[in-house]
Amino acid sequence: MFFISPQAAIVGVVIVIALVLALRSSGKRFWVFSLVPTAWFLLFYGFVLRAYLTLGYWPSPYHPDPKDLAFDFHHVAIWFSFPVVVASAVVLALLVAYYARSYMGSARHRLGMLYFAATFAAWLLAVRFDPGRFIEWFVD
Repeated sequence: MFFISPQAAIVGVVIVIALVLALRSSGKRFWVFSLVPTAWFLLFYGFVLRAYLTLGYWPSPYHPDPKDLAFDFHHVAIWFSFPVVVASAVVLALLVAYYARSYMGSARHRLGMLYFAATFAAWLLAVRFDPGRFIEWFVD
């Protein structure tokens, strides 16, 4: 398992707070936060694919160091996305608790909650079991 640096956690929480404040409509907030795990998968595995296309082989732990690939912005974005995914679960739970009546009455919101639960569970499983050992490679 890996640990997120305090700086990355703080920046991730600030990003989440900025999103909450920027999106005026509770419906928009709900959908943005329900899509966060999907965005993480696209961002992370896009980085892995980019590494594969650059190197000509799939990266493996300690070979090569992801920082040496010169994808600096992409690399930093992934580090900051880890706490954002975790914070999105908390924010989404708070939004559902606060707007429970309107969210539970809407089939769209129930579908969104189900989608978030499935993608968040997939994220947890990917981080825990690390198929392909790409997360281990990324954090080494």
